[in-house]
Amino acid sequence: MFKQLIDTIASYFFAYNTIRRKPILAYVVVLSIINLLFFIKAVAIYIHYQATFINFIISKLNAVTWLHNQTYASSFWGIVTLIIVQFIILLYCLNLVSTALSIVVAPVHYYLLKKVHLSISANLFTVWVKVIINNIQLLLWYTLYTIAMLLICSVPILGWVTPLVLLVLQGYYYGNNNFYLAALLYEQSTTTFSQYISHYKGYLIGNGIYYYLLLFIPIIGWAIAPFISVFAAYKNYTYTAKL
Repeated sequence: MFKQLIDTIASYFFAYNTIRRKPILAYVVVLSIINLLFFIKAVAIYIHYQATFINFIISKLNAVTWLHNQTYASSFWGIVTLIIVQFIILLYCLNLVSTALSIVVAPVHYYLLKKVHLSISANLFTVWVKVIINNIQLLLWYTLYTIAMLLICSVPILGWVTPLVLLVLQGYYYGNNNFYLAALLYEQSTTTFSQYISHYKGYLIGNGIYYYLLLFIPIIGWAIAPFISVFAAYKNYTYTAKL
């Protein structure tokens, strides 16, 4: 798996070179503007409602964790727990925004991949419906894991690993979205794709984590991360599908 994580870095450089050399630059510029505006709006909404949302989550956690205990809440463990809760909520919001954007621009991503791949595979609407279903399924699973991690995070020491667990899961699920798009390009069945991801989890995790790392670069990262990660997944899938 470690080798797959390293190989994923190379695939991001491949994605950059592919976009730069292929006659799709005009599409990419427009897509970058859409991505940037989407993330700017999302950040504005998050900043506006962050405190309200965090207070709501903490109020619900008070009933099922130790946070209702004033002594615990003001202790070192309690402060760390509150920081972890905020980080978990940030991760979930990032996942929510990324999923929504992935659904919106999926037809464009698929169209660009077809131009690079010179494919005449399934039509855009069929692909879009499949992508929406896949995204919603993954979002539901991630939501369940997030709820579980929020409940566990108040446990001293054990709870400290919950953000790392969620980050890996988040990378895996977002990578799944990107690789699923590449699999549709090859007209792979759901069964075949499931067998594929069971062997190449490292590629999916790496693809998603590097995507989220790019998002921490304001403006530039927000503009290029979505389509760069899709082309990186396409490179990895194209290479491994031939093995």
